Formats: sequence, structure tokens, C-alpha cells
Amino acid sequence: MRVAIPCYSPGGLNSQVCPHLGRCEVFTIVELEGGEVSCVELLPNTGTHMGGGMRPAELLAQAGVDAVLCCGMGMRALALLRARGIRVYYTSASTAREAIEELLEGRAKPMEESLACPGEHHRWSHEGARRRQW
Repeated sequence: MRVAIPCYSPGGLNSQVCPHLGRCEVFTIVELEGGEVSCVELLPNTGTHMGGGMRPAELLAQAGVDAVLCCGMGMRALALLRARGIRVYYTSASTAREAIEELLEGRAKPMEESLACPGEHHRWSHEGARRRQW
């Protein structure tokens, strides 16, 4: 399984998880085989939030990602990922390594619409989403 984690900057499994999918600098892509990490790659975010033309959902689909682990994203991004068959999981982890551990231990839960950002002009806090507990 190929899992993408939006991160603030490159750093592999030690990268800090970015609280908003579209605003991350890089996606840490983790390949899992038999419940173990077999490969770690970095994928720069060229999505529209970061000034490029490709949306994160398209970028991740083209990269062959099966799942996304994140603590925040917009409603539209959630719908676009799901439409491409990419599973989305909520994590409260601080690092990519901790996020993968949550997934492997069954603590990362499917992202619900109630956790998604409703839009640009709102008072919703991505940092607040990180603190939500299951």
C-alpha cells in the first residue's frame, strides 16, 4: 500500500505533519508491505494552493497513492480523493513516522466530513483539528 502524508518540509519519516493537505510543501510517500515500511519517497506538492496547476488529488492519484493520512483538508479535496479511490484517514500524529504507526496499529480512523474544512472563508482551525481525539 502506498500512503501519502502531507508534511511541512522534506525529512522522510521525521517530517512534521502539515495540518492542511493542500498547503503542505511535500508529501511523504510511504510504501507498506506486510505491515512494514519498505520504501519512503518525497513528492513535492505542486497543487493549486502552492502555486502550481495540479490539484493534490490528481497529483496523488498519478503517483499511485492508495491512502492519505492527514489531520485536515477541505471538503472538496476529500471528495476528489474518494472519487479517485484513494482512502483518507485522520491522524493526530505530529510526524510522518507517528502517523504510519497509528495506521499500522489501527488507530487512524477514516476521515469523516465533520473533520473536513468547510471552505476558505470560515473560522475553522486546522490546528484545532489536530487535537481532536477519537
